[in-house]
Amino acid sequence: MADLSRRVLVGTVLSLPVVVAVMAADLFSAAWVPEVLLNRWVQLVLITPVMFWAGWPIHRTGWQALRHRTADMNSLITVGTSAAFGYSLLVTVAPALVPADVRQVYYEAVGVIITLILLGRLLEARAKAGTGEAIRKLIGLQARTATVVRDGKETQVPIEDVNPGDVIVVRPGEKVPVDGVTTDGKSSVDESMVTGESIPVTKTAGDTVIGATINQTGSFRFEATNVGSDTMLAQIILVGGAGSGLQGPDPAPSGCGLVLLRPCCHVDRRSDLRHLVHRRAGTGTDLALVRSGLGADHRMPVRPRSGHATVDHGGDRQRGRERHTHPLGGVAGDRSQAGHDRLGQDRNGHTGRTVPY
Repeated sequence: MADLSRRVLVGTVLSLPVVVAVMAADLFSAAWVPEVLLNRWVQLVLITPVMFWAGWPIHRTGWQALRHRTADMNSLITVGTSAAFGYSLLVTVAPALVPADVRQVYYEAVGVIITLILLGRLLEARAKAGTGEAIRKLIGLQARTATVVRDGKETQVPIEDVNPGDVIVVRPGEKVPVDGVTTDGKSSVDESMVTGESIPVTKTAGDTVIGATINQTGSFRFEATNVGSDTMLAQIILVGGAGSGLQGPDPAPSGCGLVLLRPCCHVDRRSDLRHLVHRRAGTGTDLALVRSGLGADHRMPVRPRSGHATVDHGGDRQRGRERHTHPLGGVAGDRSQAGHDRLGQDRNGHTGRTVPY
């Protein structure tokens, strides 16, 4: 963000004099405009750093996309500013090559476009940084361990080892590890992190408890119903990250880290796309990492399921039958269920293959 701020500052300082001078002279015929700022060579000197240094991140990405026969917003900006700068340079260096009635230069347009685009990206980066900090605070609300009753004994286990149906004991002052329904005991629970209400809520047998809320006075037992990516906190983190274009950062020691759902990827020969499905443990954030033949990585949130993530040939979710469902920690599933026969052909006759990651 510091580098982007410097580029915006340089673009503003160098472009503003040219823009003000040209607009004042052309639109209002202002006599107070210094003649030096209307000189083409002076404008060239001022706008050249904006074009080639401040706008370098845009041009680099834009030309790379064009080289691979794709186009995006960076490509549009690159082509437009390059055409305007190149034409203006030709008019400045060799005006005789251009008809007299079209010898205008467009240096101010180049400076305005690049500077405004960079300013927009700076504002976006700052907004995402604020959202990222909020997501990190949400992740910090998670309990790290849970006291589970197994074989009649209370055992403290990491939060990621809790399974649906486990009976969990919560004592005064402890956080509720996961979502569930109380089975025994009575207590007051602070649910302000979800409802915003500061008054604790009394919980008795049969009431619902939410993970990351804080138990106040008594002790109780509850049966876990939603764990991992199915908890309310995980869904809040997932929606917050996806809504801002971010994914939740790797959480601290709750057994996090990037865990590979399935150690293989499917390659479709038609598009040469490799799909890697990952899961961020602890946050419940399911991601599909699509690495294309262009070398660009794209992260897309996928619909959370109980230990599954669904990706089709193009990396998009499908609601139909022809889709690949990857179980957590599983190996290659039944390909016939995904619309493939034993030869790796789908129902349309296209061939795919599964390769190790």
